Amino acid sequence: MYQKLSDAYRNVRNYSNYRSNSKIQILLISATAFVLFFTGYIFAYAIHSKSNNKNFNHMSNELSLNREFRNLLLSSINKENIKSHLKYLTSFAHLAGTDGGKKSAEYVHQVWKEQGLEDVQMIDYDVYLDIPDEKNLNKLDIVDQNGTKKTFEIKETIYDQDLNFINISKPFLAYSQNGSIMSNKLYYLNYCDYQDFELVLSKNISLNDSVVICRYGWSFRANKALNAQKFGAKGLILFDDPLRSSPKQAQDEIYPNGQFMPENGTQRGTLYMHDGDPLTPNYPSNKYTYRLSEEKTILPKIVCQVIGFGLAKELFNLMDDQIPVPEFWKGEMNVSYSLGGILKRKKSIILTVYSEKKIKKIHNVIGVLRGEIEPDRYVMVGNHRDSWTFGSIDPSSATSVLLETSRSLSQLKKNSMWRPKRTVLFLSWDAEEYGLIGSTEWVEEFFKKLTVNGIVYINCDNAVQGNYSYEAKASPQLHQLLFQVTKNIQYDQKISIYDRWLENNPNENSTEPKISSNMGSGSDHAVFLQKLGVPCIDQKFVRNKRDEKFKNIFGYPLYHTSYETYKLVENYMDPEFFGLTSITKVISETTRVMSDSLIIPFDLENYYQNIKNQLRIFNKEFGLRLNKLNISLNNLEESIENLGKHINEFNQRLKNIDQSNLYLVRQYNEQIKNFERSFLDVYYLETGSTHTLYAPSSLNKYVGNSFPGVVESIVRLEQAKMFSQDFVEDIKINLSILINSIQSASHILKDPTDFSRF
Repeated sequence: MYQKLSDAYRNVRNYSNYRSNSKIQILLISATAFVLFFTGYIFAYAIHSKSNNKNFNHMSNELSLNREFRNLLLSSINKENIKSHLKYLTSFAHLAGTDGGKKSAEYVHQVWKEQGLEDVQMIDYDVYLDIPDEKNLNKLDIVDQNGTKKTFEIKETIYDQDLNFINISKPFLAYSQNGSIMSNKLYYLNYCDYQDFELVLSKNISLNDSVVICRYGWSFRANKALNAQKFGAKGLILFDDPLRSSPKQAQDEIYPNGQFMPENGTQRGTLYMHDGDPLTPNYPSNKYTYRLSEEKTILPKIVCQVIGFGLAKELFNLMDDQIPVPEFWKGEMNVSYSLGGILKRKKSIILTVYSEKKIKKIHNVIGVLRGEIEPDRYVMVGNHRDSWTFGSIDPSSATSVLLETSRSLSQLKKNSMWRPKRTVLFLSWDAEEYGLIGSTEWVEEFFKKLTVNGIVYINCDNAVQGNYSYEAKASPQLHQLLFQVTKNIQYDQKISIYDRWLENNPNENSTEPKISSNMGSGSDHAVFLQKLGVPCIDQKFVRNKRDEKFKNIFGYPLYHTSYETYKLVENYMDPEFFGLTSITKVISETTRVMSDSLIIPFDLENYYQNIKNQLRIFNKEFGLRLNKLNISLNNLEESIENLGKHINEFNQRLKNIDQSNLYLVRQYNEQIKNFERSFLDVYYLETGSTHTLYAPSSLNKYVGNSFPGVVESIVRLEQAKMFSQDFVEDIKINLSILINSIQSASHILKDPTDFSRF
């Protein structure tokens, strides 16, 4: 029926163009077109609503509609398609800026064309990447007092002889300084977090002209590099301690016989702290864009390299062991964990890094399911495609899920009466691993359009880190949506995906699954939330939380290694492809509901409750310190309560609207859509985040801060060597910005002509 109405409209329009010499004909034809279009619009809205029910609960009622479409969608999802995509994508390396990267983009482009998506296109950007010199392996030399060298080339053992390792990137850290450094001082700094360096400084130890070694974990690797640079080191070595990559309980499950790290396994990764092309901050990397020189960027100025824990043992055995470290700094290597200093037996180390920074072309791919009623409103579903190596988990597991999600929804449209009300954009990003570059450049280019039209961004990066339970991070207004979607999808014959999620990861009251609103960064959702104010979801399937072998492991042991192969997924992480199939169902159904619901299914009351809870946590951590500075939180508390009042009033009005009034429905949806935008403040943080409620922490980009501007101001005060009233004023400024953004959210929800003040 949708198609017939739109065809009728097109026929009338074409006829009008053909016979345009008569004003009377034009008027009659235009009137006919208007009647047909308006009738179709009303009819389409009626399909999405229960026209006689004025007490409409948009969350529970909308999700119960179109059960037939849901069942058709879920039953169409085929694990064999997911396996086929994954097998192909892991058959070659696809680092951004390389031939393999382009080959993976062409594959996604071809698949989406075959699936019948509209407006499928590749969108290219010329960006600044760091490409390793594959002819020269990065290396570490141990030099004795006579100048004799023992050289360790940094590479991983090849176990899968059937795979093509020719184009696999060698172990490296992107955007490290090139060159060689030599030092006779080596210090162990635990995780290289700020407090680790403070402990060393408290012992009156200078790190100038030294090399620092630290283990992965706890914080983003770029934070580690910036800390080492700030405190005077000229080189940084990172390694994965077996405590979190190859624990004692798992020695029979070391790759290739399991999913744990061999001793020369290395986690590649970026050292870039911000997002997007380093040379074009805030603007897209197009031919007309002004580019900074590298000297003006915030890329690291020291030499950095990753090594396996086998080589780390060699270095620890060379270190001075006179200064013990705290117990919680120790891992599971059979060495004396000590702070270090001058190397034993008058030895030195030389660290050499070979790579080349240059402008390279990257390729985003976009495909469209056009909305029948609101083509100008976007439900966006995305995943990055580039990988440091074969990328079976990060990101090809999720790329395979994205391709099956697009197929299932495209097939639903072809084989049934279902039509998405809103446009669905399928998005495949390049160069995420270097610093969310592909997604950031696209958002920067289409910033104005996306700001006006974006409804939600649904992300998946590592689709499976296990196959036991679903897990998600999401903006607060999306929590209930995910709960209800997962309740409607069976985990097995006895329980739903929601039931298993609740059992595996309950909240503190065990009333609902735990779901974090503080999304941090680390994947492409960050740019949508932090720059556009578009609510986001990031999700994956995970292992059983009670598995003792993984108690110290965040993520998965073989992250960013060359051991991310198809075999890793098929044999160890998701043998039956149950996790991948299940998360495809969740993403597909979430996308359908978001594109199909008459009223955008956002739970604003939960947002209010979430802010209240964040205030409670913030007050507990910082309240006494602020009191000593004579800074009151009364106005912040009042603004939050005021927001709760206006959310309640808005919801009451929403329950009683006339759903057949399409203009009124559009008005309320606009208010719901714009709610998240009210928390943005231009250039709010130096990191580029503009969200006043949630943003990545400057101390650890992986995690988020609530009330980030205020928290960052407090951190600057505490890290300052001398007290200054300027730091206090900075806290007050950021507190007032936060309050204003919350008040702005209240204004968004009031009647459009209500400009009364609070």
